[in-house]
Amino acid sequence: MVGLVEKDIAGRTPVRLSVFHCNVPELAQILLDRLVKQFHPEEAIMSWVSPVVGSHVGPGTISIAYQAGL
Repeated sequence: MVGLVEKDIAGRTPVRLSVFHCNVPELAQILLDRLVKQFHPEEAIMSWVSPVVGSHVGPGTISIAYQAGL
């Protein structure tokens, strides 16, 4: 997953990152820490998926959202 993000960001700045999770905050924090270390974003947020999304994807889901460049 991180490899796809790295390829898409391709050195563009500024970078903003979000990691969303469904009932796995510890794993989401580990991923967010790794992304922050790798991409040095201006902004990094961790949050949870909504109950509606969570009911479809299930516990343990982690996702990344990002913006790179202007």
